[in-house]
Amino acid sequence: MKAFRFVLILLLAMVLVSCASSPQTKEPAVNPLETGPAEHHFSEGINGIFTPDYDSVGIQGRMIPWNRNASQYAKDTSSLYFYFMAGEETPVEGVGEKIGDSCLAAFPDGTLMLIDANQDGYTPQLVANLKALGVTHLDYVLFSHPHSDHYMAFVNPQGITANFTVGKVYYNGTGNAGHTKISNICTQKGIPMEILKEGESLTIGGVKIDILNPTEAVSASTVSATEETNNSSICMMFTYGTKKALFTGDMYKSGLTALVQRYGSALDADFLKIPHHGHSETSILDSFASAVSADLALASSGVPLNASVYGCYAKTGTTVLGDYTEGYIVVHTDGQKLEYETSRTRATDYYTFTDSAAWNRDNTGSADVYSYATGAFTVVSSIQELQDALSQGLKNIRLGADLNVNSYATASPLVLDMTGVVLDMNGFGFRGVASVVSDIKNKGQNTRCNLQFKGRDFAVLNGYFTKTMDGGYALQINAEETDPEKNSNIILDGISMANGGLDIRGSAVTLRNCNMNQPLGNTQNFTTLMFTDSYVTIESGRYRNVSNYSYKRWLKLFNAKAWVRNGVRWDGTVLYSVEDSMLLLDKN
Repeated sequence: MKAFRFVLILLLAMVLVSCASSPQTKEPAVNPLETGPAEHHFSEGINGIFTPDYDSVGIQGRMIPWNRNASQYAKDTSSLYFYFMAGEETPVEGVGEKIGDSCLAAFPDGTLMLIDANQDGYTPQLVANLKALGVTHLDYVLFSHPHSDHYMAFVNPQGITANFTVGKVYYNGTGNAGHTKISNICTQKGIPMEILKEGESLTIGGVKIDILNPTEAVSASTVSATEETNNSSICMMFTYGTKKALFTGDMYKSGLTALVQRYGSALDADFLKIPHHGHSETSILDSFASAVSADLALASSGVPLNASVYGCYAKTGTTVLGDYTEGYIVVHTDGQKLEYETSRTRATDYYTFTDSAAWNRDNTGSADVYSYATGAFTVVSSIQELQDALSQGLKNIRLGADLNVNSYATASPLVLDMTGVVLDMNGFGFRGVASVVSDIKNKGQNTRCNLQFKGRDFAVLNGYFTKTMDGGYALQINAEETDPEKNSNIILDGISMANGGLDIRGSAVTLRNCNMNQPLGNTQNFTTLMFTDSYVTIESGRYRNVSNYSYKRWLKLFNAKAWVRNGVRWDGTVLYSVEDSMLLLDKN
């Protein structure tokens, strides 16, 4: 009997210890929308900008941060919520300017609608995020159009239908291979399907949804070409109280133009889901941005938004968000106020310079030489004299003539150790710079040129560099280096490049008052500025054009930080590419 009592007491103690140590999950108290600023940052999350091995964190390492039951939370706050779950750095294979698309809409009565279902590879993350938001049943799944980055997690055997029950599927009516896959799953699972097309509307939980696209003719068609499939996207206007939200799927410029022609100012909305992931060649249409004139816009992109796309919407007074900079984003309204939450805070304002008059100054003046060096300057008038001065350890050098470097074979470039030197080019330049043709064909990414500067703590002032070949760079700095701390404090001030660009590697560099002009006819030199493993500040200069090569860019970053500030001006299309890097654009 004593033994029995002892065992009973022991078991009771184990239960009590277990209860005390087990984590208690509890729905957080409702935080009504009437308090707090318009912008809320609940979690810093993981900043993937400098995380090359991002997959190593796994699904749990990049979960949506809002620990709430989305359905109940919407009911408790009498609000409409849009949880954007395109994810953290999950790009579509082979596509550089977009990631898959998915958004969970939670209506004021608790109804849940999943708008699109992302790409195949994102299926486990999407399922995990939906479960984290308390989802067990989706009243509706709506497919904007039948492209794989919008539906694959639905047709994946381990995806949506394997983890959640689905009440109904809405789609645009068009027929193609993607539609067939969706239809087959619905048939297997017994899920009814309903077509939505222009002129129809839904009312869910006090929210009216007007369908603006596709037209009846498009809805009844079979689409195959990329543009016509994207233009068949369901475009819908959500109206709740005084607030409106416009979703446009992946519509191209041609489709957006047709929308503006049909609806005009009726497109006006408080929130805009930017068309086609904010893609640089399809999402820019000034007439559309002006017609919508949103207070807030968001793009599911996966990369920093192209500055031209950002500017298209920002110049109408719109606050523009992107998942690359803000992480996960939820937009919500109680019918009177529109607010948003992000999983991390943007480090600085990347883009608001785009339409500021302060950025139209043409500051390309000459540098004050004596702000960099004091004492006597040695004048040199040839490459040999320059080399001799450097070998003698002279630190203040001034050019007395143009220096021609075209006699140097590109396989053995002219490499000058500039450590500690102030080079006043005195209005003269390095001419005859050339590059290796075979490298140029490699899209300029690894192009060598026959003029390279190396070292740290040097300044190059008041001169120009020109190329004699179509493609490549006019100057390379620390071409073989990778450590910007080792090669720091480099200044280029008052430098012009009339043909060809600048390639900087493993350096900490400041560009001031520089003037770079990329001829439009230069079909090979696709990058004006290339920064690799570097920290770069660009101040008060002017950058004209980019080449008309198909991969044209005025700026490209690899594992680098670039800060553009203080009156930089560019003419022509502004394009850049950022890989494992951070681009900070600031007007102050």
